[in-house]
Amino acid sequence: MEKKYLRGLFISFVLLSGIVFIVSTRLTDTAKGQDTENGIHLRGTMAQQIGEYPDTMALDGVGVKNLDDGFFELHLDPENDTGLMFSRFSVDQYRLDADTVLNDAEITIIFPLFGSPVPEALADYWQGGIAEDIFLHGDTGQEAPIIPKVWSEVATWGPALVFIDGQQITGVEQILGVPNRFDALFGHVMYSSNPRDAQTGFVPNASGDAPFSPARPADYQPVVQEASVINMLVRSEEIDDNAFPAFSLLLHFDFLDVVPIEPLPDVEYLTYDMLETVDVESAVTQWLSLVDDTAALVAEIESPDEPDAVASNDSAAGTTVSFAEDIQPIFQTRCVFCHGPESIVGSPPNGLQLDTYENVILGSSFLPDVIPGDPDNSTLMIMLRTGTMPALGDPLSEDEINLIAEWIRAGAPNN
Repeated sequence: MEKKYLRGLFISFVLLSGIVFIVSTRLTDTAKGQDTENGIHLRGTMAQQIGEYPDTMALDGVGVKNLDDGFFELHLDPENDTGLMFSRFSVDQYRLDADTVLNDAEITIIFPLFGSPVPEALADYWQGGIAEDIFLHGDTGQEAPIIPKVWSEVATWGPALVFIDGQQITGVEQILGVPNRFDALFGHVMYSSNPRDAQTGFVPNASGDAPFSPARPADYQPVVQEASVINMLVRSEEIDDNAFPAFSLLLHFDFLDVVPIEPLPDVEYLTYDMLETVDVESAVTQWLSLVDDTAALVAEIESPDEPDAVASNDSAAGTTVSFAEDIQPIFQTRCVFCHGPESIVGSPPNGLQLDTYENVILGSSFLPDVIPGDPDNSTLMIMLRTGTMPALGDPLSEDEINLIAEWIRAGAPNN
């Protein structure tokens, strides 16, 4: 790919090192991304492309595209305005800017720093670079009205390193008032309420009969003060009046399925005090290695290698699995205390309730968690097989998991 701001150097990826970074899929005790003593730690999947050049807002939903893969991982210490975030996803026939179309390309983005040590480079509402419990965009006067007003549990501003098939897009010499040692672009990320229809990408105005318009920033739907989506924007400094927003390059992607995860062990967050002495190449190589490890882990979660041998044998033997007698008792004893109407964490995570057959089939706020006849692609089975769920207590036994898989394979009947 030929572009004047591409660095020609390929960074060698360290695959599955498992030496410095070990990433766990075990959920924390929190249902959302609330602060713990170790900060905020989330992973978003179900990547969604929000438009492309020249319209990277796609307020009418045209240009919103669900991607086949992709994740965003967030580890933040808001108290100290430090952390590490990173993302990887693939795009095809994606117009990056006025001159470049990406075909079957892998994009990796790393956010290693937040805010700025230069006070003049900070907006007051950034709260230093990582803001919590804040309304943004729309008519708030805090961020441009390119989308309606949203509530963010946490929002960040800072440098973002962007790699396309291993080549880095380089930024300007200074960013946020300091030397741009990492050749970064500018990134803004929110874990927030979602103003879009999760299925169509449409962003309604107050009446719902037309898309939201930045020219009428107060004309929006009521804001739900509950975070459900990770929204990522990364842009260049160069202006392009033919684009909306008016930047020559702007990457805009959402991640619709967000779950808490455990902190990264043995990882020291970068600070601006370290910026002059840090070994840039070594730091970037470590971060890319971490992204590789996480990508492999997410791929394993989404495409488990092992078929349900026990379940298949049961099916061949003509065994009938009953929802009422076999499946619901598992949900009641292991799942409903979180995923039920009286959830111990306040509200069922992602809106998923497992207390009745109807709710099991209905699924979460974003997608059906059970696909009748297809356990391998049912989100519920992916979470159970990897031990991501249940969040509390021991994983389900192999027999319990195979029983649920066999019930789904049989069409998930209400029997």
